[in-house]
Amino acid sequence: MFGFLALVLILCDTIRRMIEGTRPIDWVMFVIELLVLALIAYEVGDGIYRKWRTRRSSSAVLQLMTQGQIIQRDAPTAGTVDEATSAAWVESAKTWMGQAYDSLTAYSAQAAAAFIHDGGGPSVNYGGITGLAQARNWYATLLSRLNNLRRIMENPEAYL
Repeated sequence: MFGFLALVLILCDTIRRMIEGTRPIDWVMFVIELLVLALIAYEVGDGIYRKWRTRRSSSAVLQLMTQGQIIQRDAPTAGTVDEATSAAWVESAKTWMGQAYDSLTAYSAQAAAAFIHDGGGPSVNYGGITGLAQARNWYATLLSRLNNLRRIMENPEAYL
């Protein structure tokens, strides 16, 4: 900010000198100062725009995370549901994953790639989740995608 104010003062001094009587160097100095002022304004504006865009993207990612956690919460438990209920849950998980991927793609290809990344972690058997309609496998995939989404939310400058 100090540099910007100093530049404005120098610009005013150049204009004052031009009013008193211009020399070719005064015009050159005037043009150079205007270019520097434009560069500073561009960099400040770009920084403000990036912060705004990151905040907007982070808000969208938070909404996706909330939707995914609701699907996780509603996972069919073992022994309490039938095949149709399990299949409906699996379909809702698949739909959310597709919508989340599409939304992230609109913001950043890097975020979308991070979202679908499968780290190949240890295989865990989620015995509390029903095995009908491959719900356990999809539950593991859902948890992986939610973890990836959490990492994107924690570091939006790198992804969004």
